[in-house]
Amino acid sequence: MVRRMKSELELKWDGSRRFAKRIVKHLEVPYTDVERAIHRTLQAYAEARNRSAATAGQRFATEFSLKLLKKRLFSSPAAFASTLEKHARSVGTERSTPDSTVWQRQLDEADNDFCQR
Repeated sequence: MVRRMKSELELKWDGSRRFAKRIVKHLEVPYTDVERAIHRTLQAYAEARNRSAATAGQRFATEFSLKLLKKRLFSSPAAFASTLEKHARSVGTERSTPDSTVWQRQLDEADNDFCQR
């Protein structure tokens, strides 16, 4: 599979662009003190969880779930709360954790399924 950016696609027959030109701008986000405190708490939790991971598979699973929590935190409070609740229910349950290659293969397969549609 070949992925191209829209800017790399050929022009239309009349020479005009197929898509609008992409302009990337840096946006400053003014976080509140409460939001910064929540982020620091999540960072501390992530560091503690990473230290407790014993195998490569556990580290991969831990990093994956913590990245998801961080994405949700920056997405919306409701999304973060929902994901955090599910995460809290799953922490401490005794399940065998596959090694990191199994996790990576599953993610790659999911990505391939999505891209082929």
